[in-house]
Amino acid sequence: MFRFLMIGLLFAPWAHAMEVVDPNTEINPIYDLFVQAYQQLDAAPLSQRYGVKACMMGVSERDGFFEGPEQIRTAYQRWFDKIRAKEGSIDIRFRVVNRNVSDETVTDAGFYLIRYSPAESSQQAPSEFAGKFIMTFRQDDQGEWQIEVDSASRVKAELFHQATAKQGLYFAEPFEIMAAQDSHPEP
Repeated sequence: MFRFLMIGLLFAPWAHAMEVVDPNTEINPIYDLFVQAYQQLDAAPLSQRYGVKACMMGVSERDGFFEGPEQIRTAYQRWFDKIRAKEGSIDIRFRVVNRNVSDETVTDAGFYLIRYSPAESSQQAPSEFAGKFIMTFRQDDQGEWQIEVDSASRVKAELFHQATAKQGLYFAEPFEIMAAQDSHPEP
């Protein structure tokens, strides 16, 4: 009996290492974190998901690359602060259309849709814009998936809406249709 117990203990770490974890269950919640950060205009939770050597491509034609969690957090927070200063809000939706899983990395390709809602006092209508992205994740020493590369560019919103869901991949519903603005509001 003792011999079987010892053999079991010797192989227990190996058996745990052989456990196959579905990357979808670990990667998909990261997109929920983005949604929450955008809604709360708080970049701090996002910066915790970017690895030490992370690189993010700026979407603006004025921006180059942001490297490391602190530069990335600062870039997001600068944008969030501009929205907060205007008393606006933003929301984001993601549709992952391809996930490439290798031994060490997961690379997602997909579309995002952002809705900006200005302050009610501005009397401006909400607006939407879309983009496509590639995001690469790598596990850190604690087994947490960290964003290693984040690249995005603008596309027509139709591409977001035309994307088709694939089993297991993160796929958000679009926003509710915006109500038409009355060009002659009542006094």
